Amino acid sequence: LPATLLAAPLPGSALSGTTKAWGKDPLGNDDELHTGGVEWEDVKIGTGASPKIGDLVAIQFKCIASVREREITIDDTKGKSRDYRYGVGQMLPGMDEGMWGMKTGGVRKMKIPGNLAFGSKAIPAAP
Repeated sequence: LPATLLAAPLPGSALSGTTKAWGKDPLGNDDELHTGGVEWEDVKIGTGASPKIGDLVAIQFKCIASVREREITIDDTKGKSRDYRYGVGQMLPGMDEGMWGMKTGGVRKMKIPGNLAFGSKAIPAAP
């Protein structure tokens, strides 16, 4: 898990940062999925609990890739929640990392490096 927890922001302020490598997975093995480098910024700070590894989370998102100065929508939940187990590889590793420290009800923008979004695969071709 990341070494530092996020502190509560002052009223009216937003948090932002870049994730660090998690180091170990829940079984104590080297975590090769969560390698750090996700830039994030809170748009809205939630008021509920933060997820723990293995928790079921319901998220809404729109995933856009920037390729050669073009934006390509890769996936969009269109306002409907999808369920995932947090921190166990069901989501893109960059999404796991970028959600670290979020609270229920929060909204966060993330810039996920290609290796944490697509791994060694190329991004899908534009429609």
